[in-house]
Amino acid sequence: MEPDCKISIITSTHIANTILPIFYAKDDKRGISAKRILKEKYSGKETSVNQLVAVAITIEPDNDLLASIAECLHQWAATHQDHTMRALDFKTNIIYLSTADIFRLLLMSRKIFLF
Repeated sequence: MEPDCKISIITSTHIANTILPIFYAKDDKRGISAKRILKEKYSGKETSVNQLVAVAITIEPDNDLLASIAECLHQWAATHQDHTMRALDFKTNIIYLSTADIFRLLLMSRKIFLF
């Protein structure tokens, strides 16, 4: 089954395999389990440079969920211009974040992703 959001997470580590289910999960057990594991394992921890990930967003006007995610990411990028933010390209909607940034963002957008 195709996910209804076009969100890609690119990384050279196994992190993408565990983060990806968060974006595609509805209320299935796998999604809830992935969220819990990720929160317990990564929340509040510092990350190294090799754990940086690229979040690529394709905005579809008729997809409210995707638009909300994109809005949250753009707000996050605008207000957190620190050393963990490696690059931001609004033309391609690619935002480079550390895994710590990803989880702070997910916690910030609880209306979309409930932990």
